[in-house]
Amino acid sequence: IDMNAFTNTVKGNYADMKGHGWDVQIYTRNINRKFKWSSQLLFSYATDVVTHYGGTLLPSSLVNFGAGASGYVIPLEGKPVYGVYSFRWAGLDPQTGDPRGFVNDTISTDYATLANPVKFSDIEYNGPARPKYYGGFGNTFTYKNLSLFINITYKLDYYFKRLSVNYYNLVNYYEVNKDYSLRWQKPGDEKTTQVPSFTYPVNYSRDIFYNSSSVLVERGDHIRLQNISLSYDFNKGSWHKLPLDHIKLYAYINNVGILWRANKYGLDPDYPLGIPAPRTYAIGLRADF
Repeated sequence: IDMNAFTNTVKGNYADMKGHGWDVQIYTRNINRKFKWSSQLLFSYATDVVTHYGGTLLPSSLVNFGAGASGYVIPLEGKPVYGVYSFRWAGLDPQTGDPRGFVNDTISTDYATLANPVKFSDIEYNGPARPKYYGGFGNTFTYKNLSLFINITYKLDYYFKRLSVNYYNLVNYYEVNKDYSLRWQKPGDEKTTQVPSFTYPVNYSRDIFYNSSSVLVERGDHIRLQNISLSYDFNKGSWHKLPLDHIKLYAYINNVGILWRANKYGLDPDYPLGIPAPRTYAIGLRADF
């Protein structure tokens, strides 16, 4: 068992932050006969907090860039360096299907104000954008010269925003989202959907508010079957006529698939705004002379 703890403090011209965490690595030999089985458990915990910020902050900046979107870091004292922020959500208007938020703790459809709030009480901190807990669980199974390795990874306790329909982009750029089929169309639909009604002419601020609201924030927690590798070793001890000292044949699969995820939309939390990384395959040979 290997354990390491760490604490970091960073001071800058405009902002200070501190972080702490620890890593644990556990190695086990479960079976050690002709058939061998060994395991490796990796567990990491890391958190950080902004302790001081000397710049000027706008609530809308936190919502748009709080998670480090576009490469920006917008720090808020007492919160993580990378946090997810959103506009407070008040549900759909039962008569029109319009999205509603809060202005000064009052339900509103004033989208110009909702999309550009001036009070921090009108936005919501949802949680860290980077996982607090992460690691992996690897298992190696060996029988004679044949070896199989299976690696499972996990990330826990963090959040992301999912994409939904944007009517401004739909009308102007023909950008389609499957949530369009779930939109509010008649009174009573607000009981089964949180997707706003379609209106024309479109209201840009209305779409900005909805797509940055807390109703679209999801937990990023997931467990992934990261990779599988299978190999076979040829060596002179077992193959006396082998012309080389050692030959290893292997096959490898990476990004096999997600075993469990907290969000109910089937999204890959590591790629919430784009196409997930593809599954990759490799086969190879390594020879030692």
